[in-house]
Order: sequence, then structure tokens, then C-alpha cells
Amino acid sequence: MEYTRGAEWRKWDLHVHTPESVHQNYTGSDPWDRFLSELRSLPPEIAVIGINDYWFLDGYQKVRHEFERGSFPNLLEIFPVIEVRTENFGGTDGKLRRINLHFICDPLLKPEVIDRQLLSTLRPRYQLLSDDPYKSWAQVISRESLTALGAEIKAQVPKDQQHRYGSDLREGFNNACVPYDEARKAVYENSILRDHVLLAVGKTEWAALKWNDQSIATKKSLLNSAHMVFTAALDREDFEKSRKALVDAGVNPRLLDCSDAHTWMESQEKDRLGNVLTWINADPTFRGLQHAIQEYDYRVSTEVRPRVLVRRATQPSAIIDRVEIHPVSTAKLSEPLFSCSVDINPGYVVILGNKGQGKSALLDIIGATANSDRYDDYSFLTVDRFRRKNGEAGSYEARLVWADKSERTVVLDAPFDIELPIRVDYLPQSLIERVCLADPQSKKKEEFETEIERVVFGHVPLGERANSTSLRQMVEARSRGVNQRLQEARTQIGDAARRITHLEDRQVELGRLALDGRLKDLERERGQLTGQVDQQRQELEARERDDGTGTQAKLREAEQRLADLKTERRQKYESIKQLTEAAGRVNRADTDVQSAISKAEAAGKSLASLLGVSSPILKIELAQSALTDWRTQNTTDLLLLRESLENPEHGIIHRIAQAEEVVEELKATLAVELQGAEAILRQIQDLEAQLEHLDGDPANPATIQGVKALLRERDAIPTEQSQAENDLHQGFLSAHTAAMEILDIKRSAYASATDFVASSELTRRVDLEFDVELNARPFASTWRNLVNRRKLTDLSEVLDDSKGDVLLADVPLDSASDLFDALQHVRNRLARERGSEKGDPRQLSTVLKGGHSASQLLLAIFGLSWLESTYVIRSAGKELSELSPGQRGLVLLMFYLLVDKSDRPLLLDQPEENLDNQTVRELLIPALRDAIGRRQVIVVTHNPNLAVVGDADQLILAAFDGRRFGYDSGSLERQIIGSHSIDVLEGTRAAFANRELKYERVVGDAS
Repeated sequence: MEYTRGAEWRKWDLHVHTPESVHQNYTGSDPWDRFLSELRSLPPEIAVIGINDYWFLDGYQKVRHEFERGSFPNLLEIFPVIEVRTENFGGTDGKLRRINLHFICDPLLKPEVIDRQLLSTLRPRYQLLSDDPYKSWAQVISRESLTALGAEIKAQVPKDQQHRYGSDLREGFNNACVPYDEARKAVYENSILRDHVLLAVGKTEWAALKWNDQSIATKKSLLNSAHMVFTAALDREDFEKSRKALVDAGVNPRLLDCSDAHTWMESQEKDRLGNVLTWINADPTFRGLQHAIQEYDYRVSTEVRPRVLVRRATQPSAIIDRVEIHPVSTAKLSEPLFSCSVDINPGYVVILGNKGQGKSALLDIIGATANSDRYDDYSFLTVDRFRRKNGEAGSYEARLVWADKSERTVVLDAPFDIELPIRVDYLPQSLIERVCLADPQSKKKEEFETEIERVVFGHVPLGERANSTSLRQMVEARSRGVNQRLQEARTQIGDAARRITHLEDRQVELGRLALDGRLKDLERERGQLTGQVDQQRQELEARERDDGTGTQAKLREAEQRLADLKTERRQKYESIKQLTEAAGRVNRADTDVQSAISKAEAAGKSLASLLGVSSPILKIELAQSALTDWRTQNTTDLLLLRESLENPEHGIIHRIAQAEEVVEELKATLAVELQGAEAILRQIQDLEAQLEHLDGDPANPATIQGVKALLRERDAIPTEQSQAENDLHQGFLSAHTAAMEILDIKRSAYASATDFVASSELTRRVDLEFDVELNARPFASTWRNLVNRRKLTDLSEVLDDSKGDVLLADVPLDSASDLFDALQHVRNRLARERGSEKGDPRQLSTVLKGGHSASQLLLAIFGLSWLESTYVIRSAGKELSELSPGQRGLVLLMFYLLVDKSDRPLLLDQPEENLDNQTVRELLIPALRDAIGRRQVIVVTHNPNLAVVGDADQLILAAFDGRRFGYDSGSLERQIIGSHSIDVLEGTRAAFANRELKYERVVGDAS
């Protein structure tokens, strides 16, 4: 029978006694009919048994005859096993037991060959009488010879003791023992037997052999010289205890549990038919058993059910059972390229073949039929190859059958169907190479990130995903509220930055005006003009005295009243301006307070929710009465001021108009009275006009009042700057809090994957670290294009693309205070010549390129758009950017093989590319073995380590004969598969033998 699906898990019981056994407990006068019936009724998982009688094959031959007649459809193979007793004893005085040795023979060996080549060579020898050297026994073992031996032994026993002994046959059997070494030599020194017989030692009897100075070497040699150890455990716990004892003793630990059946299935005895724990993953052949024993840790199990079988039973929709490729019914092809059906093993499958033989073609076809979304990276089903415009692919269809009996048939030129589920994870060779060869700092790194995120998303429990279909989508959904607060914080930072830069620029601008000196000059000029006016008035007074009318004095009084009224008007206007500006500042402060209260209350609600508290835990009260009282008083004061100015009956404006009329009337009168003083009056008027213009108003910076207004503005800047800086700081704190919340959200999303990586033994062997961390790498890139690098020569290295985070090196990014101080330090350096810490101060705006503002620079620095919460992968302490393409490829494969929780079949096309053989053997293969417990893995490879050392369950050999692609399959132990595998992987058996000979004779043993 050809086992094309390769190695499969089945229960094996290699220690079953028949009713023909010298020692057995099958009841009934003729128990054979019942025995054969119970063999047909064995539990369905038992597929292989070994008929293990003492010394003789007649029981095996009866069972074999029935097997070959088809009487046991439930069994795939029956092994001939012979049990003999050796001369070695175990136990204590009074309870001594012989060490049992089992010869497990290849079913291909005929019974007569076993009898002639093995049993006939085992000849026990006994000296029966001490006083008669010629009275000895040495015969070929047969029932007759054992009966004769028993009779002679009993004849030496006193008659009154003979009742304690059994039949002649039983006593002969009990005493027929062979030297252990002779029994081994009978196999190993026989060219027919050495490759067709395996040895097993009984663990129970061996364990009874004491550990002492006289027996320790014998005890270890007995087990270590055998291929395996037999036991009949009470249960799994008893089995594991026995195996641990072997491991701890440093001896052969390849322990097989067998029933050691001596009685019926219904019995309560341990040694009954069907009571076996051992599962073996192999072809039901002698070579399969040899293979399983060599790979004991991976091919022998005593679990209730091996993980692959659990998957097949519980997740059949995730296991590919068969792929068929044929021409479509309408195709008219004389010699079709494809016409095949390939059974697929549910475990580890390797596709082999020389270049161009159809390996990747089969993998692409499986991927396409399973609706893989990797269609852009196919190597065979491409528009440049099989999907050319000539319609070749349209002439073929593939049918994929799953273990749950579902199936899908697609024509090979059919596109990816977005509406159907993706049923495999496919990593084509071109994808692995492109992702791993990409510069980790480039945009192509996103492909690598996407692959990692696909794996990580599988670790998120379904109940936590909501409606998200990807990790990124889930994180964005969870972060939506936080991102809103982050945007609000950045708006606050932007507003504060604009005020800061405006105030900085205004302060410099006002500083350049030399306002204090200008005010002194203007006041000196006013003094001079005032002196000239006084001089002219004195002259007029003298003329008035000469007239004696008193008009001049009245005019002076009227003019003084007018001047006083104008002064009062100016003061009231200034008071109105101050009250209006104060109201604006209070309103802005009130807005900031209300915003802060809203944020605090929102944070309080969030904290209450986290604590599970329904009542509010945070209550903020604003003394609204004080604010209302102040605003009321401010409004009242403004109304009173405007009333005092604008009242039509007694307002200042009305009174000034009246005073001006009086002045004009007195001037007219005086002009008549002092017709000779007209010139003086005109001069006084001109001087007073100059004084009024010089005094001016706050809106004219060339006047005294304008300069005073600018001085007030200048003097208020430090206070306003302090407020703006505080707003910037508060905005930064809000942004940093939001950034930390996003970090927590991402860490929560990645937690299952990061915890798994931290706890996995295999990831520790790769020294793989995986976590979500704050990253400042894009820091300089957010603002480097805003500045003129020629003005920052001391920061030129910092502004290099690859060193954007050097300014924040060693800064704890999760500390808001430390990070803010570090950013202030960067800001201060930018505001100094050359960007040097010791450079002279300068305006921040002077380092900018045209078209950019200093507020943009501050927002870029303090807005934290560069502070990213990103996953970090390190291998041996190195980040991805420091790893070689091969190392990055290994990391990607480790994630898919170890971290990925997906149960979909994993297709890998030459994953060993860019990996050295040592890495493949020590890291990739253990990871593959780990993955097989969770998912079906199908690999295309040229590497013998992956196929043979990796111990594939099934090898599929691809071949192209010039006309058609063909595929043959099976396990390594299948002759044609094993031979072709050597040719493909090793370059023919002769090449392999040549290398092996050189390694052995030229290189030698390193030890």
C-alpha cells in the first residue's frame, strides 16, 4: 500500500500476546476465535500491532494469515515481535526477574527467515548436573526442546517440592535464557537482520536492576544498546514518571507504552487488549517505525490525542485535504500541462523539485484556490508566465478540498475574490525578499509593519475587536476620543505659539524704536513750545493791561478751561481703552479656565468609569459671583465714562464745544480790542496747534500720547508672554497626556502578542524582543524643512535624516516634565547664533526659510506630532534597522511561525533564502515544529535541513517531463520519495556519499 499522504498519527501497540504465547491468560478451551474477533474490535485509533509471543512465531503466523485474507480492515500492519529472556537479573533476593528483550521484526521478513536467521542462532546452554560434565543442555529453541529442558530441570528437584512447579514447557521457558550480548550480535552481525530488526528492552525488569558498583555499567548498557524501551504503564502519569526516570538516569529515553496484552479487552487487568497510550506519526511500516524512533521527541506521543488530530477534529475547515488540477471541460488540449490530484498531509508538508519542475506552481495554485490576497507576489500565476494573454491559465482549473469536505474550484486565471474569505496565509519568496530587503527607514517598511500587524491582530480576542478587521483599524477606533483631545491640545499650542512669536517680534520691534529717548525728546519739544506760548501771552497781557479791558485775562481763563476739558476727555478715552482691554483679557482667561474645567471633568468621568464609581469623584466650582461682579462693575464704569463724555447737556464733548465757542468769542472781542496784537494771537494759535499735534493721541506713534501708548504696550509684553508660555506648557501637557493614553491603548492591543514573545522559549533563543514604545525618531524631520540649515551650523549633524532623535537621546519620553525641558533646550539653541548653546540670542524667526513662521516651528516642536507609539522589534538587542535582510526575514518568519495565532494553513516559498544552514537548523526548524501544532504548514524548499532535519510529515516531489507537471508524494521512508529526495536535496546519492565520506575521514569527529 502506498501512503501518499505521508506520515500520519496512529496508535501502535507492539506488545500483544496471542493464545499461542507460552505465558498468557486468555480463557476458554479454544480462545482463538474470540481473540481474532477482539483484534477486529480494537479501538479505531489503533492501526498497527505487534504480535509479541515468547520465542515462537506460530501465533504471529496465524494472525498474519488472517490479516492477509483481509480479516482486519481496522489494521494497517502487523509486526512480528519475539520476546526472550536474557541472563541478566533485576530485583532483590527472592523476587528476581529476568530482563526481557524484544526483537521487533520487519513485516517484510518471512517467518521462516526470522526463524532461520535469528531464532536458530539463540541457543541457551546449561550444565544440569555438577557431578557429570557431560550432562548439559544446548538446543535450538522449540516447544519440544523447552519441554525437554523443563522435564530435566524438574527431575533434579526433590519429589516433595515438585508440586510447586508448573508444566514442563513453562519451566523450560522460565529457564531458557540467552546472554544479552549474544542476542544483540545475532541481529547486528547479520547482514539480513541488521536493517530489519529493532531491539527493545522491558523497562519494568530493567528498573528492578540495582544501581551499584557492580551493575551500573550493565544497567546503562542494556538500555543504551537497544533502540527503544517497552513499558505497560498504568496511565499517562505513570508513563511520564517512567520516562522522566530514564531521562534523569541519562539512559535511552525512547519509551513506548504497549498493552503487553495477555488477556481480553473486558478485563480489569492492566495488561489487556487495546490498553495502549502510544501514538506514532509515521507510515505503518518498519521504515516508518525506524524513522519515528530516530525522531522520537516529535513522532511519538502519549497525549490523549496529538495536536494535529485535535486540529483535524475541531478545525477541519482550516486543513487542506487535497488539491486537484485538471483542464477545464471545454479545453481542447492534446497534451495538458496539468492533470493530477495530490493528497495533502494535515501537518508539515515540503514540496521538492529541481528548478522549473513546478514547485512554486503548485504552491501558487493552492494559494489562488484558497483565495490568497498575495496574488501580486505569485511566481507562477503571473501575467508574465502562466497567466499570459494567450489564455493558457484559463484552460485549467484547480479544486481544493478541505478536511470538512468543503471545496472550491477556480479557473487559474480567476482574480482574487474580495467577497470571499482568505483561507490561507501565503508568504511567497518575492514578498519575503521585498519586505526584508527594503530600507527599514523607507516607506517600504510599511509592508513589513503590515505583515507584523496581521500576526499581532490574531492575538486580540474576538470580543475585543468590535467591528475592526485589522489591528490599525481597531487602534484607531479606540483612540478616536483621545485623538480629538490631542487635536484640541495642538490647537491650544498653536494659538499660544502665535501669541508668543507675535509678542517676541513686537518686543524686538518696540525695542528698536528707542521709546524712552523719543518720549524725552517730544517732552523737551513740548516744553519749548509751551515757553514760546507763555512768552507771547505775557506780551498780550502787557497789551491788555494797557487796554484795561480784562478780555485777555478772560481769554486765558477760557483757554485754560478748554485745555482742562480736552485733558479730561483724553483721560476718559484712555480709561475706556484700559477697561475694554481688561475685559478682553478677563474673557480670554475665563475661556481658558472653562476649557481646563471641561478637560478636568472629562478626565474625572474617565477615572470614575475606570474605578467603577457611578457618582462624580471630581467637582470644580468657579466663583462666578466674583467674575459677574467684576464684569458688572466694568460695564458700569464704561457706561459712566461714555455718559460723562457724550451727555448732550453736560458731557465733556458738549462742554468742550461750548468752551471753544467762548474762546472764539473772546478772541473776536480781543481782536477788536487789540487790533494791534493780531500777529501775536496768530502766533499763539499756531504754537498751541503745534502743542496739540505734538501731544496727539495714542494711535499716532509720532506723538507723546502715541509713544506713551507704545511704552505701555512694551511694558505689558512680559506679562502677556508669561501667560502665553503658560498656555503653551498647558497645551503640551494635555498633548503629552493624550499621547500616553494612545501608548496605553496600543500596548493593550499588542499585549497578548508581546506577552507571548516574552514567554516563548523559542523567541528567547532568537533573543527576540517585542514591545510598544514611545519613539522620537521623526522629531527633527517635522521641523528641519522649516529652518535655514546654514544658520544652524552647530546642529548640522542633528538635522541629518538618520539622526533626527539625537537631540532627545536619553530623555525619558514618558516624563512630561523632562521632555518639556528638553524641548525648551532645543528651542533655546535654535534661538541662538549657529544653533550653539553659547551663541548670541536672536529672534526665532530669523532661522526660518521664506514662507514659514516661528509659530509653525514652535507647533512642530511642542505639538508632539513626532512622538509616536510604535511597536519595536529587536533581535539580540538590535533593532530592525540594524539587522541584515536575512535576520529581518528570520524575524518575520518567527512571527508567522511562533507568534501568529491564525489556524489557517501557512504557505512558505523558500523561507530559507538569506538564512545560513545553522540558523535554519537551530531556529527555523524548531519554529516550524512549533507552528505545526497550531496549523498546517506547506513549504517549498531546496534545503535538506528544512525537509529532512525538519522532519517533514509529507514530501511532494514536483517533476516536469517536458510536457506535463507531475507530483508524487509520501513520507521520507517511502522508497521512491526518499531516493528522489536525496537526488534533489543532495545532488544524487553519490554526491551525498562523497561529502559524507570526506566529512568523516578528512574532517573527522570534532570531539
